[in-house]
Amino acid sequence: MIILAFESSCDETAVAVVEMSEGTRRILSSEVATQIATHALYGGVVPEIASRAHTEAISSLTRLALTNAGVTRDDVDAIAVTASPGLIGALLVGVNFAKGLASAWKKPLIPVNHVKGHAAAAYLAFPELNAPFFCPHCVGWAYLPYLRQIPYRVHPRSPYPRRRGGRGVRQGGAGAGAPLSRRR
Repeated sequence: MIILAFESSCDETAVAVVEMSEGTRRILSSEVATQIATHALYGGVVPEIASRAHTEAISSLTRLALTNAGVTRDDVDAIAVTASPGLIGALLVGVNFAKGLASAWKKPLIPVNHVKGHAAAAYLAFPELNAPFFCPHCVGWAYLPYLRQIPYRVHPRSPYPRRRGGRGVRQGGAGAGAPLSRRR
């Protein structure tokens, strides 16, 4: 199964082509258009600017991802897209683009939860990985501990984000020179 996947929840537009079959998971192409330099001018992500940048990048990034993967629209079996959580305007760009392609190409559309997608991405990075495994996740200033119990099911280990954990990760990244936005 070949999946064309879109991610536009914040300040990067990403399009990937992923092949999944019995026991095999691999990324055929992954293209990203970042907006870090643009938003650095403002000290953080500006939602309207992010949405406009996604609109400008998503079509050409899709062509590039398909070309680099060596596949055509006929090879694609399904289309996946980040549907939540994220900046609403940014998400709408990716969701509407993916919906349009799914409708025009007559392919199934798979909505993906952004946070759960991060945990699922571990399967692509580490094909030998099996559940259960623990997946700490930092979103902005919040730290969210998750436990992946079985494939494709993620359970939060706490109902509330851990602010101090997220802040610690951000400060550690900033100390290492990572270009992070400031909390206002």
